[in-house]
Amino acid sequence: MIEVILYSLNEALFAAIAAVGFALISDPPKRLIIFTAVLAAAGRGCRYFLINYYDIGISTATFIAALVIGFLGMYMANKLRCSMEVVSFPALLPMIPGLYAYETILSIVKYSQAVTITDKQEIIISIFDNGISTVSIITSLAVGVTIPLLIFYEKSFTMTRQKKES
Repeated sequence: MIEVILYSLNEALFAAIAAVGFALISDPPKRLIIFTAVLAAAGRGCRYFLINYYDIGISTATFIAALVIGFLGMYMANKLRCSMEVVSFPALLPMIPGLYAYETILSIVKYSQAVTITDKQEIIISIFDNGISTVSIITSLAVGVTIPLLIFYEKSFTMTRQKKES
C-alpha cells in the first residue's frame, strides 16, 4: 500500500511538471499555473492509484481521474474567476495515451512490411488493441472533464463575471 502511494505521488509530481509546461504554451494568467499543476497531480495520481491499488482498467481509471480534474477545475475556476478550460485542459494532457497511439502507428507501418499471414494477423491484433485503447482513453478524458460542465451548465456562464457591488 505504501509503495503504491509513493509511486502515485511520483506520478503526480511529474504530471504537475508536464502540466505547467503545457499551461505555459497557452499563455494563461501566471496566477493560474500552480492550480493547473495541482489539478494534473490530482488527476494523474488518482489514475495511477486506481490502476495499481484497486486494479481498475486504464480507461475507467482515466475517466474517474478526468472527473476529478473536471470537478476540481470547476471549483477552482469559480474561485479564481476564470474559465474552467484554462486550468483543466492542460491538466489532462499528461494523461494522453501517447504510447498506445505510437504503438498503433508503428503496427500499421509493420503491417505494410509483413510477409507471412501469421505476422499480419498478429500485427492486426496489435493495431486494434492499441487503437481501441487509445480511442477509449481519449474518450474517457473528454467525457470525464465535460460532465462537470454539463452538470453546472448555468454556472459555467457566470464564472468569469465579476460580482456586482451593491
